[in-house]
Amino acid sequence: MSYKQKSRQFAPSLLMEDGRDEAMELKSEASDIAIEVHNLSKCYQIYSRPQDRLKQSIVPRLQRLVGKPSQQYFCEFWALKDVSFEVKKGETV
Repeated sequence: MSYKQKSRQFAPSLLMEDGRDEAMELKSEASDIAIEVHNLSKCYQIYSRPQDRLKQSIVPRLQRLVGKPSQQYFCEFWALKDVSFEVKKGETV
């Protein structure tokens, strides 16, 4: 198969110097991925006292009903923030 025939067959992709098709190469790499994660985040709400958990579920709703700004009874702890990774077939984590 000549260069022109290959370029028509795989258009609009590019051929690499050794004659392999770039699109086919990328496709085979993508099929090797078992798990792909982008921008994963996990936030925990940390309460200083058990009563604060109950307050957080009730008080802000009542404050919104009467038109007051709601109060926050917890601190945020970000365990993960915008984490991205890939696990390829055969790899372990």
